[in-house]
Amino acid sequence: VREVLGCGFSDPAGLKEILVSMTGLGPGLTPSGDDFLTGILLIIHTGLPRILEERGRELAEGVREASAGTNDISRQYLLCAIRGEYGMGLHELVNACLTQEESSLACPENRGNGQPGQKEKIRRALEKTAAAGHSSGIDTLNGILAGIRLILEYEPCSPGK
Repeated sequence: VREVLGCGFSDPAGLKEILVSMTGLGPGLTPSGDDFLTGILLIIHTGLPRILEERGRELAEGVREASAGTNDISRQYLLCAIRGEYGMGLHELVNACLTQEESSLACPENRGNGQPGQKEKIRRALEKTAAAGHSSGIDTLNGILAGIRLILEYEPCSPGK
């Protein structure tokens, strides 16, 4: 993870090399490296600013090519993620994070109607994702967090650099 964050979107070739090398690494029916990549791919599909879209496509293509190096089940999950297809739990997490409900961030209950507010929906979606598999959920969440940090820490190079 440190290598991924140290490289960042400013060095797309280095980042692609590091991410591709994670394919098939680690324990589990879906190896930890693949789950981490799924989280990164989720951020590529939902959170990249326009300036980084091409780099995101290049990373996804590198993962697609490298997916031959993992098991059949995990390869199918990665190929789905590359197409922007994720399990219900990840869709719920994205929707909870991106759906802005009036006053729901300030109140634990949404407008007093007994429905969970946005914070509660995010908490539940995080718990559901974290509970997936033996370590898959946590590994995927780590990929999501790394993807968010990559975006937040991206600094485009000026023409003089």
